[in-house]
Amino acid sequence: YGGKSLGFGHKVSHSNRKSKRTWHPNVQNKTVFSEILDERIRFKMTTHALRTIDKYGGIDNYLTKHSHEELNSMPGSYYKDLIHNKKAELRKAQRNAVAKAEEEEFESELKMEEAEAA
Repeated sequence: YGGKSLGFGHKVSHSNRKSKRTWHPNVQNKTVFSEILDERIRFKMTTHALRTIDKYGGIDNYLTKHSHEELNSMPGSYYKDLIHNKKAELRKAQRNAVAKAEEEEFESELKMEEAEAA
């Protein structure tokens, strides 16, 4: 819920009598889009958390920059782990692509040198 929880206080009548009451966080069902996972994710979140997600630039950044304890949410922690794993896969694929491109460039340079020598 983005750090929000129940609020406690008093309901004060016109005669200034005080009785206990609680304030509940403004919880909404929202669907947000994860660019890394390329899918829509449905969460129960407060409007405060929704504004914070906008501030961080999306659900992916919000989840990766907060610890599991700060999220305090099973679905949030689950998607945080999914995003982390997907980012690792993308980095590995990018490194492999760069290595392959460098290898091809090296081989083409060798062929050019052999052609010049002949």
